[in-house]
Amino acid sequence: MVTFFTVTLIVSVMGMMSLLVLKRYELNSGRVILGRARPAVGNFFHRGMSWLEYVLPGLIRVGLRRLYTTVRRVLLVWGARLVITLEGWLERALHRVRHTTASPKRGEETSAFLRQVAEHKKKLQKDLPNRATVIEE
Repeated sequence: MVTFFTVTLIVSVMGMMSLLVLKRYELNSGRVILGRARPAVGNFFHRGMSWLEYVLPGLIRVGLRRLYTTVRRVLLVWGARLVITLEGWLERALHRVRHTTASPKRGEETSAFLRQVAEHKKKLQKDLPNRATVIEE
């Protein structure tokens, strides 16, 4: 990388020196080198600079606006898909919770633990009839 910049510096210095030598020659001799071509070259570079100063920034502005709208649309679609996926996960979780907490159907027997809890609760309610709910501490 250093060599590239060094070579670029040397070439630009040589170019500036050649322009100065050429200008000195024109001033001393009174001759204009490529005098007829200078207006065409000036017009060419004027059009190029005008394009760089006015057209290119407009194109960049339009491109950035389109990029912004495209990115915004993509993010909205991804967000919607994320919400739909999350909704599906939540529905499956709710289904699992409903399935695991459902009361036993007729004919199915409750577990021994649940029977013991129910008996204990009935016993507490008999012992404390004035309290509607039993709170264990």
